[in-house]
Amino acid sequence: MFDSPEQIKNLLRNTIYADRWDRRDYEAIRKNMEEFAKAHDKLMNVIDTGSNLLQDVYMSLVQPRVTPIPNEKIRPSYLINKMITKEAMSLKEWEMLRQYSLADDVAAAMAATTMEPELEEIVKRVKDLQKRAQEIEKKLQDLMEKMEEHLDLDEMIKDLDEVPPEMTEKVEDLADQITEMNEAIEQEVEEFNENLAAETTTAKDDLRKSMQKAYDKAESMETTSQAFGIEDAEWRSMPPERRLELAKKFNSERIKKIAEMFGALQRLMWAERQRTTYMVPEEIHNVTTGDDLAHIMAHELTRLGHPIHRLLFFKDFMEKNLSQYELRGIEKVGKGGIICCIDESGSMGGQKEMWAKAVGLCLLNLAKEQKRAFYGVHFGSAGRIQTFDFTDIRNVSLDDVLAFASPYQGGGTDFETPLNFSLGVLQKEFDEKGSLDGDIVFITDGQAAVGSDWLSNFKSEQERIGFNVWGVIIGGTRTAEPLSSICDGVVFDIKDLRGGSDISTILANLGKRKTSQIKG
Repeated sequence: MFDSPEQIKNLLRNTIYADRWDRRDYEAIRKNMEEFAKAHDKLMNVIDTGSNLLQDVYMSLVQPRVTPIPNEKIRPSYLINKMITKEAMSLKEWEMLRQYSLADDVAAAMAATTMEPELEEIVKRVKDLQKRAQEIEKKLQDLMEKMEEHLDLDEMIKDLDEVPPEMTEKVEDLADQITEMNEAIEQEVEEFNENLAAETTTAKDDLRKSMQKAYDKAESMETTSQAFGIEDAEWRSMPPERRLELAKKFNSERIKKIAEMFGALQRLMWAERQRTTYMVPEEIHNVTTGDDLAHIMAHELTRLGHPIHRLLFFKDFMEKNLSQYELRGIEKVGKGGIICCIDESGSMGGQKEMWAKAVGLCLLNLAKEQKRAFYGVHFGSAGRIQTFDFTDIRNVSLDDVLAFASPYQGGGTDFETPLNFSLGVLQKEFDEKGSLDGDIVFITDGQAAVGSDWLSNFKSEQERIGFNVWGVIIGGTRTAEPLSSICDGVVFDIKDLRGGSDISTILANLGKRKTSQIKG
């Protein structure tokens, strides 16, 4: 029941509460993110409330605390949007998706963009209901005009010494009309909501499908960005167009497959690091700013108790501007470099090459995390190698990592060229430092003949300066020569790496002296 024209005028077009900062951020992301703007326009072409629907979906995904607006404060034609957001927020897929979208404007916009086709399907099915809602709004307009007319007459009567009977009758007649119109509209809105409720089951199915799709895409994007060495804070702080550009690059089946393989290996690596570095002591190193809630300063939490300061807290959180402390481990462990040689011959195409790159990316990420120098070596025919010098491991660019993960030109298989290069790197380090902690990880699918003199010289130098060669065979035999001799019998099969035992052995022993007693 509506009591005043202002109550009707103030009916809202959104179904999720958003303050001016929320709306400002939404408009900025829509302006700067072409794909999101296209999704907005497509939904608007299907239903005239589409702009607000996309904003509501976005707000439900990005806000730390989502506040739905009650039905009685929403314009009838926007109640369809309310049904959609309400049903979406009731699903476990919504909670899952918010793991990636919460307080991340770009992630929320990307998720809403992914959901747009299913949102179209939902609103298309309720087009008839939308027409009924628009008819109710026209009646609300008539009711508002009657209320204003009634108020105007009331004001006039107050200024009259004597009220004409016909004017009194007019006021009473308007009051009766307003009551009848209110009751009729209330009944129509009730029927409309009942009919809308009948659509919820099908809407839930579409929403579940769309959010699962958005979740899978976000999860894949996170795994892929991790595979290419992009930390979460770096990923979140990237401009929208840069993230979209990378999303398109990462969307290739090859890249996604490498990332999937990387994810499996990375989980094994994480388990190994947890085992070997348990209870490493840490100390406060610095005070900085960011959005790591586990390390924020105590005084920041006091802001949550005040309504205004709480908003500013969330604003600072979204802008990564909370005061936080920085920890550093105080474990003193010397860790040598890693030289990763990857066979890029013609026979390594397809799954083999992707597994090799996944292993290479895992080792590169390990090197970055542990501040080890890293060299990548792609090899094929005799005399042909492609090298990647990542000795300045803190400043490895994303483009360099993408190049390292790209396919090489193929050709034959030659072991001597990449191992000669690797040996030269290790010899230089030994000559400069008088000691050596570096290792070679050699990934191949087959065998290649090497000269007996070359092998003798290589093993002699290995013994002199002290380094390991870890073999990883993809689709070959561990004991085949000359790989077994080059690696002192320490050759692992990629299928065993996927099981975890062999990757754990490599991780636990990289840089240790010596591996000749460790057999694959």
